[in-house]
Amino acid sequence: MQQDNIKDFAIAAFRYRGHLNDTDILSLEEVYINMAVTSTIRHLDIERDYIAIEGVKRVYYQLPLGNLKRGLLTENTKRVAMDMHIEERTLWRHLARARNIFNCYYEKFTDTKLSGVT
Repeated sequence: MQQDNIKDFAIAAFRYRGHLNDTDILSLEEVYINMAVTSTIRHLDIERDYIAIEGVKRVYYQLPLGNLKRGLLTENTKRVAMDMHIEERTLWRHLARARNIFNCYYEKFTDTKLSGVT
C-alpha cells in the first residue's frame, strides 16, 4: 500500500491540533502547524465544505496522540460517515482534500514542500 508524507504529516497535525490547549507554549514549528490547520479550517469554511470540516474535527481531532491501533482511522471514518448520513467514500474524499489544502498552507508558512513517497 502506498503511503505518502503529506497524508501522514497532515493527519498528525490535525491530531495534534485536536489536543492543543490555548495555554500551551508552542515552538516555531508547532506555531506553523497550528497556523496551517487553522487556515485550512477557515479555507474550508469559506468554501462551505462542511463535510470536510466536520470530518476533520470528528475523525482526526478525536484520534489519540501516540501510536494508533491498526484500523482505528478506518473505524472512526465509518462511524462518522454513518453519523453524518453520507457515504464513507465521500468522507474519505473530503478528508483527502483537507489534507492537500493543509499541505498548501504549511508549505506557504514554512517554504517546506512535503512530497509523496512510493
